[in-house]
Amino acid sequence: MRSPVLRAASLAAALVLPALPATAQDSEERTAPETAMPETDMLETGGSFLDTFEAEQLDRERWYVAEGWVNTPDHDCTWSATALSKPGDRLIFEIEREPTAERDFVCAEVQSTEVYGHGTYEVRMRASDAPGTLAAFFTYTGPYFGDPHDEIDIELPGARPESVELNTWVDGDDFGGPDEITPGFDASRDFHDYAFEWTPDAIRFFVDGEQVGEVTDPAQIPTSPGKIFLTLYSGRGAYEPWLGRFRESESVPTMAVERVAYTAPGEPCQFPESIVCEGGR
Repeated sequence: MRSPVLRAASLAAALVLPALPATAQDSEERTAPETAMPETDMLETGGSFLDTFEAEQLDRERWYVAEGWVNTPDHDCTWSATALSKPGDRLIFEIEREPTAERDFVCAEVQSTEVYGHGTYEVRMRASDAPGTLAAFFTYTGPYFGDPHDEIDIELPGARPESVELNTWVDGDDFGGPDEITPGFDASRDFHDYAFEWTPDAIRFFVDGEQVGEVTDPAQIPTSPGKIFLTLYSGRGAYEPWLGRFRESESVPTMAVERVAYTAPGEPCQFPESIVCEGGR
């Protein structure tokens, strides 16, 4: 295993945060530590923000780092802050061999400390190209938080780096959302902008400022505010038909994130490339 890039002691200290279980599919099956987590009033949602990760340390008030548990039997890695680093103005998520009581590999995930509702969600990221891995940007809430399982996903499977999967869950039902799309580039080669706009009547998905999908069926539109997640993990078992089989290699699977933003309805755009801006689409 190669040495983590620019993982300074001060960063490691900044990333070790109170454990909060993370999630995506089959979240209710996860194994989570019995540690107290801050209570969140799901009726009070967070306001607009733009994080370009320019600060020396990860913003503890905005982000939690998943640490010390496995989501489901089909996740092939344990969440660990050691798989997350911040070289300069970006976050790096990795999958590395570091045996724990549950798994032989560790992987990284961060989640927002607040919940967010209707508005525009945007990320600039570069995905992994390793089969068996998934890089994702999504919102989620579910039974662990005392809510129905509602979710909006932008998923980038390493086995198919030229495709983007768009998805919604409502009260535990997976609706699949728009069909898997092929935007015409390899998501693991360079950074691209991914976004979705969530309103009471629709969810619209965007890649590099162009709309690529839309959900308008009320039954397929989540209603519960959720936390924002950024994640890279490896799968096994039931996930193999979807993600492929993860195999360890000399190249460490990596996801990089340069920017995350949430813009509340009616708020002005926060950066020139935003789809909220007049010229952003």
